[in-house]
Amino acid sequence: MNRPEPLVAVYGRTYWDAEVAVDLASLASGKGKVDARVAVVQGGFALNAARALAPLLPAGALRVVTLTSWHDWPRLAAALPEGALLDAILSADSAPPPVSIIVNPARECRILRDRHEHDHDGWRVDRVAQGALSARLHIVGRLPVAFVSGVLARARAEGARLAWVGGEALPATLERECDIVCVNSREAERLLGAAGTPRELAEALLRRARVKDALRVVTGAGRAATAAAFRVGRRVKCVEARPAAIAAERITTLKGVGDAFAAHFLAAACFDGRHAPRRRLEVAGALVAAQRAAARFISARVAS
Repeated sequence: MNRPEPLVAVYGRTYWDAEVAVDLASLASGKGKVDARVAVVQGGFALNAARALAPLLPAGALRVVTLTSWHDWPRLAAALPEGALLDAILSADSAPPPVSIIVNPARECRILRDRHEHDHDGWRVDRVAQGALSARLHIVGRLPVAFVSGVLARARAEGARLAWVGGEALPATLERECDIVCVNSREAERLLGAAGTPRELAEALLRRARVKDALRVVTGAGRAATAAAFRVGRRVKCVEARPAAIAAERITTLKGVGDAFAAHFLAAACFDGRHAPRRRLEVAGALVAAQRAAARFISARVAS
């Protein structure tokens, strides 16, 4: 049986997420021990994005690329949503995956995480399966610059698009070559070295982009409208959408909402209703769809 054509490849690290709900004031009370329930689940950008994308794509069209050991490969494969395929880069290192600690995922959502940058040697494009490399859209999280550059080169050779969603951890020379960049306001300010509204930041990022059909998205982190800047001929156009207000008591989780937003936006912007790659990106409709998906994620997702 032939597998369907790969449409989207998601690249990112995976973690064990230790989620704990605790009164932050109790941690500063001087007690040496605070009793709290800790839920441990597999997470990280690669899995978060895959969980959002899988229902939007045909079975087998989504490839997930992450670095894992033989020891953890079976658990990682089992954690993928139905329809997604794991194109793992296997590491000789038998160490367990890195751990994230998420404090109060439905409220403050404070994340403590090792950047885990000692794995750079394992991230090599020549070790990525051909299925992932032949995808029409490559969505890349915070990964080594040399690896991102290699994936971008393959995308260019295949006439595919690359979307960067890894924050400010990208040199300006490479950021300017990405087809799509999706970051929050704080990350955009660090990329530009200047402050501004989401619209101002998105337009500034677009002005320095070297790709003809570049798209730059800057989210307002729930406090301001998200802005998406793109070119129409020689003009810069910007579309904005403000997230829906959600009562605090309806929020079940904030962990991964940015990944869910980006995944829904990119799927709608880059593919039409028949899952064919768009010649021109659909920006306004994709932004509305992503905002709605993020609202559903925050208020309707069953907490792990």
